[in-house]
Amino acid sequence: MIFADTSGFYALADMNDHNHASAGSVMAALTDDEIVTHSYVLSESVSLLHARFGRDAVKGFRENVLPRVDRVVWIGASIHDVALDALVGSTSKRGPSFVDLVSFEVMRREGIRRAFAFDRDFVRAGFELVR
Repeated sequence: MIFADTSGFYALADMNDHNHASAGSVMAALTDDEIVTHSYVLSESVSLLHARFGRDAVKGFRENVLPRVDRVVWIGASIHDVALDALVGSTSKRGPSFVDLVSFEVMRREGIRRAFAFDRDFVRAGFELVR
């Protein structure tokens, strides 16, 4: 299983992103892997694509990228609360985002070790980035 993060989805969509070519290569190579994400990543990705590129980018994401996602974990109160507790209880002023903390909890619960992401917070949390 591979976890898909907003940073991976965004790099696929933005041809000017320095990770764009790598993101395309990684996604093309993930044909035999189950790709998992969660509802907060989808919300964050859609919002980011809409704000930066408009509705057509969201349409392209929906039509071309989302069909590659095998499973979406819909976030309920227990995962939400664990991530919020981690954010509020953190000793650093700026650490992983709330959505990233939700992702880490989903990955732990699902036994996922690798992420399609370009966010170093995944590495700092003990996960491997797929390159």
